Formats: sequence, structure tokens, C-alpha cells
Amino acid sequence: MKMMKRLFTVRLHLVRHGETYANREGIVLGQRESELTEQGMAQALALGETWTKKQRNRTLPNFWRVYSSDYARTQQTAALILRGGATYDEESNFRSAFTATIVPDNRLIERAKGVKEGRPKSLPYDDALQLHYQEHGKQTTTLPLLETELDVWTRTQNWINEVMLEAYHIHTGTSSYAIHNRRDLDDVYDILAVSHSATIRTIVNRLVGDQLPTTIVRGSGGKEGSETGMLKVPNTSMTIIDIAVGEHLNLNDDDDDNNNKSIQQIDAELIELTNTDHLLKHE
Repeated sequence: MKMMKRLFTVRLHLVRHGETYANREGIVLGQRESELTEQGMAQALALGETWTKKQRNRTLPNFWRVYSSDYARTQQTAALILRGGATYDEESNFRSAFTATIVPDNRLIERAKGVKEGRPKSLPYDDALQLHYQEHGKQTTTLPLLETELDVWTRTQNWINEVMLEAYHIHTGTSSYAIHNRRDLDDVYDILAVSHSATIRTIVNRLVGDQLPTTIVRGSGGKEGSETGMLKVPNTSMTIIDIAVGEHLNLNDDDDDNNNKSIQQIDAELIELTNTDHLLKHE
């Protein structure tokens, strides 16, 4: 007999990095680097400050884990979010949640955009390809990596599954470490993940695409990386997705230990989509 038992929720808070100089200049970045502008730094600090105010007023939970892609712009954004939210009020004994260690993970990097990287966003892919051949010779057999949405989803799904598994071990563990780590979680494991626009768009499309407004076009934009009506992911916008995690039990009459257990995603719910309320005072 098979049975699915709902255990806990992994709540993903997906944040795009702050504005970079390439963003400001309309240049395709992909898997290239670009520093945050002063505006980008202010955006990240504002998100941390706003979250802490909401946490104070509405008793929002602490982040269980904080991840970022391993690029400088995302790690700096994550650090600034933590700094912006790092407050302590002795009178009310309120301490913000922004004290976690940032874990860089290359599965959260931006989608590789091939020959368009380093070019103006307005330049079509085929024109960028011709420029590449002019600069490197048509005899070149190696082109810059161009990822599909499936490529991005494969690596990000692997990351999500790993997060779910770690949460499962904490949720069901009997060690003092596991018990200590889950005591304030209330069956919800809040994850802050600072990533990139196309990567976040892919996660949203794959997990909760059917919950998006009908005006939004689902898709990756193909080799161009963009398409009219696609989901826009502004700098430091936050998207929240709840993933319900269950334990799949294979119960046999002669199996008292229930050794055959596995976890899986039961469903996913879109809670918030590309929220930028924290930017209002900086516009």
C-alpha cells in the first residue's frame, strides 16, 4: 500500500540582484560579470530594511538558509540585503533575521546567452553571431555557451531537490542539531535565494507557470532570450513560492520499519510575484 504524507513547506524567496552597470547601459550580461551601481546597492539595502520592518510588524519568520549564485553581483546583493536588515532593538528584544551565512551556488547562475553576451540587448542574435564571426573568424568551431530553458531548469531543479532533502533531514532528524534547527520553523523552511532574471523566470515558469496572470507569456524567449509579454523580473524584485513537500511511504504488512521512504514535491503555490514595494522610496 502506498501513502503520501505531507510534512513541511519550503518557501522560496527569489530575488534578482541589484542594478549593474551593464543593466543600466542595456548590455546583455548572461554569465559575464558587472559591478553593482550605487543605485543597485541602495536597492538591496532597501529590500533588507523593508523586510525587517515587515518582520517586526507581522512577525515574519527568520530565513533558514540564504543562497546566491556565485557571481559577485548576486553575492554582494545578498550581503547588502543582510546588512540592510541587520537590526536589534533592546527595548523590544527584537532581532532581525538577517544574520545567516550566504552560501554561493553555481546552479543559481544566469542563463548562458551565447554570442549576445556583452552586446546591446536590442541586437538580434543572428546579428550578434555575425559580429562574433567577424571578430573571431568564421572558421571558429566553438561558440559561447547558449543554454536552453531546460538546461537552466535541470540545474535549478537539482538545487531545489537538494534544499528539500536537507530540510527533510532537519525535519525528521533526532539529533540535537536537527532538533535545535527546527525549533522555530513551524514546518516552514524559508529560503532566500539571490539569482538572475532568466533563472528566476525559469523557476517560476516550471513551478507555478499555470498560476501566472494570463497576460504573461510563458517561455524562455529562445535564442533571443526575450519575447513580448514575457515575465519581467526587475532588479531586487522578490518572488515567493511555497513548495509543499511530502513523504512517500511504501507500506508493507511485514515492514514495520517503513524503510522504503522518499520525499517529493506535492504542489507549489505562487505567493508573491516580482514585488518591488521596497523601491518606492528610492524612485
